[in-house]
Amino acid sequence: MVNNQSFGFRSTSFGHEQLTTDFGRIDQGTTMAIQADGKLVVAGGSLGNFAVARYNSNGTLDHSFNLDGKLTTDFGGYDLANTMAIQADGKILVAGAGMGNFALARYNSNGTLDTSFDGDGKLTTDFGGYDYISDMAVQTDGKILVAGYSLGDFAVARYNSNGTL
Repeated sequence: MVNNQSFGFRSTSFGHEQLTTDFGRIDQGTTMAIQADGKLVVAGGSLGNFAVARYNSNGTLDHSFNLDGKLTTDFGGYDLANTMAIQADGKILVAGAGMGNFALARYNSNGTLDTSFDGDGKLTTDFGGYDYISDMAVQTDGKILVAGYSLGDFAVARYNSNGTL
């Protein structure tokens, strides 16, 4: 993590200048977002699965999120989250690559998969090659736009709020 002093301020409420969270053997954080309540959500990968951790504003793991503050989601192959968004209703969208396809997961604020999103809280979209989401935006009407690549070409998809294309 970045030392806050390099930005000209020092956070006394976060409690740490830096911290680490162990998911397993090989972990990496690739994206983060701050919720309206000040909690920090970080996503990336661990042992080939999406990995998500949520921290309280003082830097401790939020134990109201999946009981221990962290979770992993398996799409069945090598999976890595690369972007995320916090929806207006507090649900957490995480996207990247799963099994070589666009992969999205949506979590409730307590860390459970949101089953109103594609029936089980996660989905993949195959463009026919190795597909990867690199950015995401949520429209004001709740539709989800994702952009990335497929076999070296731009790839863009838009999903309804329930996960259907």
